[in-house]
Amino acid sequence: MHGNTGTLSFRSLIFGAIAILATTGILLWTLGRPAFWKKEESLSAGAHGRIRASHNPGALTSESCKSCHADIFEEWRESHHAHANRMLDPGRDREAFDPAQRLKSGKVDSLFHMVRGQPEIFTRDSPGPPQAFHPDMVLAYTPLIQFLIPFPGGRWQVTETAWDPARKDWFNVYGSHGRNPGEWGSWSGRGMNWNSNCAACHMTNFQKNYDIASDSYRSTWDEMAIGCTQCHGVGRDHITSPPPPGSGHKADAALAQETCMSCHSRREELTMKFKPGTRFADHYRLALPSQRGLYHPDGQALDEVFVSGSFLMSRMGSTGGIRCLDCHNPHTGRTILPVSNNALCMSCHSAPGQNNAPAIDPVAHSHHTAESTGNRCVDCHMTFTPFMERDLRRDHGMHSPDPLLTRELGIPNACNKCHTDKPVDWAIEWTDKWYGSKLDRRQRVRARLVARVHADDPSATPDLLRFLAEEDIPAWRAAIAGMLGERLADDGVRPALRTLLEDADSMVRTAAAQALGNDEQERALLRPLLDDPVREVRLAAQWAMGPEIHRDAKGWAELAEWLKVSSDQPAGAARQGQFAFGEGHDADAFAWYQRAIAWDPLSVPLFQDLATMKNMRGDSAGSLQTLLEGIKANPDNADLHFMAALVEAERGDETAAERLFRATIAKDPSMARAWYNLGLLLSQRSQFAEAVECLRKAGSLDPGSPDYPYARATLHLRMGDPAAAREAASVALKAAPGHPPSRALLQSLPAR
Repeated sequence: MHGNTGTLSFRSLIFGAIAILATTGILLWTLGRPAFWKKEESLSAGAHGRIRASHNPGALTSESCKSCHADIFEEWRESHHAHANRMLDPGRDREAFDPAQRLKSGKVDSLFHMVRGQPEIFTRDSPGPPQAFHPDMVLAYTPLIQFLIPFPGGRWQVTETAWDPARKDWFNVYGSHGRNPGEWGSWSGRGMNWNSNCAACHMTNFQKNYDIASDSYRSTWDEMAIGCTQCHGVGRDHITSPPPPGSGHKADAALAQETCMSCHSRREELTMKFKPGTRFADHYRLALPSQRGLYHPDGQALDEVFVSGSFLMSRMGSTGGIRCLDCHNPHTGRTILPVSNNALCMSCHSAPGQNNAPAIDPVAHSHHTAESTGNRCVDCHMTFTPFMERDLRRDHGMHSPDPLLTRELGIPNACNKCHTDKPVDWAIEWTDKWYGSKLDRRQRVRARLVARVHADDPSATPDLLRFLAEEDIPAWRAAIAGMLGERLADDGVRPALRTLLEDADSMVRTAAAQALGNDEQERALLRPLLDDPVREVRLAAQWAMGPEIHRDAKGWAELAEWLKVSSDQPAGAARQGQFAFGEGHDADAFAWYQRAIAWDPLSVPLFQDLATMKNMRGDSAGSLQTLLEGIKANPDNADLHFMAALVEAERGDETAAERLFRATIAKDPSMARAWYNLGLLLSQRSQFAEAVECLRKAGSLDPGSPDYPYARATLHLRMGDPAAAREAASVALKAAPGHPPSRALLQSLPAR
């Protein structure tokens, strides 16, 4: 954030972002149940009846299409789509449980074995006794299989332990960073709930049917796995009155891609009503690099982003006009031409070039022999990244290998992914020799700029604005708009964002509306967007305007639907709480936040938000209690200690405030604001010498802020040292030449 760094005031704090998103060994355990097993410890008895009841009777399934589309059905039957979700089969799945295997990972210790002919997972993941679980559904089939455990309330939970059908062993999808019981991401937590997180993209016509009051699900579906109607959307009339042979038509590639994106993307759900043939942006909001932790600064996948965002940020997937079906057979999921001999890529990149693609001679371009893996287009421009430990996925950002960015920013490069025995400098030497200044291209410049933004470099704003004016890829334009939303106080930002409200792309309009919606003075400009043709844009305006939208207004139903969609997750509950708070329904707001905290007790922003709300309502005692509860759950978090110190300072308990400020610094010595506020507190207590050192430390940690040296200058004046005051005020003006308080202080000092 930029501008004033704050004083001993808690009320100026704003809502934070909502936080969402051991050694492993396998040992043989004794066959059969351990001696201390008790039958009543099983939580999954009787689940199969619930599964049968959840299937929509009379629904069309892929078998209904087989008689007319036999060849396509056979292609689909061996695809990942066809195996995305299925019932557990004791015979087919027996190899994962017989012979018995034991896996210890983090705090989870599990035995996988057969009991009376049925697979059982016997697990200890908490201080209590171990429990026996009986899976009844299965996710995927290669390169890994996860099992689904039925839980009360209509839930299915996904095991964080997975079976590798090729290696024939169990492993933890989190690797050595296994989750602890109680964490949002642990296997029994909300982060691994199938109904909320998995089923919509593993089932056909899945309906979550979450009930807020009972916190339970009555989920339904038409067919397990991804069947024909999930992508084609045909109804029973297509079966009873099929069109004449030869009268069918191919799907529009651009519109078909919207259907692919509904699952193959990291996105926020807006409706849970997407149907094939409808627009992605009317039902989802795509995650972009403006959301930190998802992408490397150059746009390569860092977290699981599921392809589409990366592809839309590429030249090929944006202005190049290439769509999913140009490369993939939608029924097999495989490419329509081989990639091992570059046939697929060269279908466009052969001379003279097709579909706006430049003509390329692979050997001359790659500087590798024709039979080398280094001559394969995909191995340089679509490298693999492992997710869930063993699931290798190709990046669809079509990046050029740039080892220099590896040295500068830690961004992976294709050269060293292949030549693992070579240092980065070796790769830089060869790429410089082969490509020279060609690598000093837009990808490199943009990556360096995004890295500066993610490092909170205040000097990056002018460069962001210049880059925005030149950026022709809509997804990147939207990402930059989102980054500028954190810099509204900087010169030129608001005018640039206002212009983007009329951008041709809905992602860009949405990002601009979200950014300007953070400023009360700008919100009036969003009113025209309430009638935008695209739902994601309308919702951005509706959320920003909040209580200003009358419940009878056109947009209220959309806003209410969106608020409900993710109410079964901590982020959604927090959003409900924020909206209720904005409407003045404090009790509801606090209840929603308490629910979110119960679901994700390690989410620091949830405690921060709730404490802020209570303090804004004048309940400093309640605010402090919330922060202390947060500290108990997150004892090493500096931010919670800092906020608690601010509340104690406002309440007048300087001793408690000093203790908490010092605890903050002990946990994060780099927090300039903690040093600054401790210095102010010490100066109030006439501990001037230490106060000066605290303010000096704050200034050294954040030399771009004038506030710290200015505060030190005023303290020097109180101590009767005008020379030191002059020096400190000069430092402040060096950081911010137009800083009025520092300039006024200098002018008030007597001439030397």
